[in-house]
Amino acid sequence: MGSTEIPVLLSVILVVQNYADRIPEAIRDAGAIASQLVSDYEIVIVDNGSTDATSNILRRLTSEGGEANLQVYTLAGHVDDLTARWVGVENSLGDVVVCLDPRHGDLEQLEPLTRNAADGNDIVFTMRTFPKERRSLPRILLYRVFGIATKLSTGLDLNSYSTSLIAISRRVVNYLLQFPDPQIKFRNLASTTGFRRTSIRIPLQRSSANKIKLRESLSRGIQLVTSSSENPMRLATTLSAVGAFASFVYSVYVVFIWAFKEDIAPGWVSLSMQQSGMFFLISLVLLVLSEYVLEISRKANSGPAYYIADEFTSARLIRKERLNIEVDGAMIPKAQKSLFKS
Repeated sequence: MGSTEIPVLLSVILVVQNYADRIPEAIRDAGAIASQLVSDYEIVIVDNGSTDATSNILRRLTSEGGEANLQVYTLAGHVDDLTARWVGVENSLGDVVVCLDPRHGDLEQLEPLTRNAADGNDIVFTMRTFPKERRSLPRILLYRVFGIATKLSTGLDLNSYSTSLIAISRRVVNYLLQFPDPQIKFRNLASTTGFRRTSIRIPLQRSSANKIKLRESLSRGIQLVTSSSENPMRLATTLSAVGAFASFVYSVYVVFIWAFKEDIAPGWVSLSMQQSGMFFLISLVLLVLSEYVLEISRKANSGPAYYIADEFTSARLIRKERLNIEVDGAMIPKAQKSLFKS
């Protein structure tokens, strides 16, 4: 633990579900670290649809004689982790907001994340290092293939950061709140530009953190891709246009064969025209629907016209030097200085 106290209000976001046996310890540990690290802090707990005694324990911890600086938000139903994490971020008050997962041993990374954010970094990403012996070859290959496809289609590098362990500044939170659906933008922080960012590499320490289902991981990845880019829908419109064009070309080909070739199988022309016509109409309908959905999605996810991420001002402004001068205690424009020389 560093000896220098950081003069910021720190918000620690913890998303829990069925964590009754360990939530008191996690809160005490987070409070002990934060109290020595910063001048002020708060711990924001998001209960993501727990079915055990987690809610009762959190209620007891916030009562008289319980833990200090706690905010608890209990969700009516279970949602995905990123949405639950955004609930905590949206309701936080800190200058620096750190999202942690106590199951992964993230409390040990609270200090480096906070110090990196306090040093002027608006977004602090983390890259987890997984033990190679705990990941099967098929899973490694599948993750790499999906990661390459995601990077080519959206520009996002899924292996470059972990969304469960991240620190952001209040400026980033204010920026996200400008969007009508900010949790979608929160998923795609890696694609956000204009803010100062850094990344640190950390080990994955808890063995329980490796128990991640492949199906769940792929589902999160697909959701990230579809919510962060219009390229998948643009691909659908392109394929629909290609299908419509191919059907039209095939119809022309059928007409050409019917006009210039004599030995044609009975019924081939009518059947081919029927099939090509149907495929043309279906492709045309899919093209229109895809463009319509794409436009709705673009309007739904549209944010502010602009947002100034940072401001810079020159330490010396010549304009100020030219504006006024002082003559006998009175400020007058510098251009009139010659009138007083006589």
